[in-house]
Amino acid sequence: MKQVAVVVLNWNGKRDTARCLESLARLTAPPLAELRVLVVDNGSTDGSLAELGARFPWARFLATGENLRFAGGNNRGIRAALADGADFVVVLNNDTEADPDLVCRLAAEAEESPRAGLCGPLILDAAGRVWFAGGSVLTGLGWTWHRGLGGPDPGRGGEARDVGYLTGCCLGVRREVFERIGLLDEGYYLYAEDVDFCLRARAAGYACRYVPQARLTHFVSSSSGGAVNPFKAYQRTRAGLRLFARQARGWRRLTWPAGFAALTAAQAVAWMLRGRADAAAAAARAFADALAGRDPGAAFPAPARAGAGADPSATMAP
Repeated sequence: MKQVAVVVLNWNGKRDTARCLESLARLTAPPLAELRVLVVDNGSTDGSLAELGARFPWARFLATGENLRFAGGNNRGIRAALADGADFVVVLNNDTEADPDLVCRLAAEAEESPRAGLCGPLILDAAGRVWFAGGSVLTGLGWTWHRGLGGPDPGRGGEARDVGYLTGCCLGVRREVFERIGLLDEGYYLYAEDVDFCLRARAAGYACRYVPQARLTHFVSSSSGGAVNPFKAYQRTRAGLRLFARQARGWRRLTWPAGFAALTAAQAVAWMLRGRADAAAAAARAFADALAGRDPGAAFPAPARAGAGADPSATMAP
């Protein structure tokens, strides 16, 4: 590889983005490769561009001028990176801290494994628990999940392996994959863009490689609140319905609707037992709105956050 680019999307998140960029300043470049960092500002109104640009002059900043949401903003950065000659692009959430060898290890796996079109790291939350150790997807049941979620830090052991999907929180992609299958699908409002992209890549013959020795810390869901809330329940349900309607093939097209409905209902019961009937009701509403063809952003807008705005789709990965 001659050039590796890291694309970070910012929207009214200058504190998170500054912490991320501080970690990226310590990155080790892959051997014989130039490492570039590109920050895409997704229409921020908090002075991010001016402040971050002055503080991190070694990074390139690209302003969209409007909120293009997660997929649109990242696609703007990916296009710019490819136009500059990037051979490997790492899409990275702004609410993260990277280990110094993160990009080296992802790029090395892509170089060493010809089938590895996409590579992703072990991701820990701020408490040091596993947030992502590879993703699994059962298209016939309409369900996805993070492996190892909530478990202890496994350390740096383990071999890289193929997984069902990788999270858009940190996703390294070889140039040829974008050239063959295109970019992130901007038809998603929030969530599932990463799974969709991975399933498209797998259908084109590429492997999604989980690289456990590459490590990242994710300060989870700073854009949308806690682990369970009505907004997330609604938007995850809407995204899942769109994902499997588009990606299920063959007999799976017949089985996923029932599987998705049953598993969503079971999840809703679990939420109600935890005192979150509001989240369960939001998931049920998502089915009705999807059948009626209502726009997910307009039908269930995000609650406002003090000092920032209201739309986590501007930066947040699934």
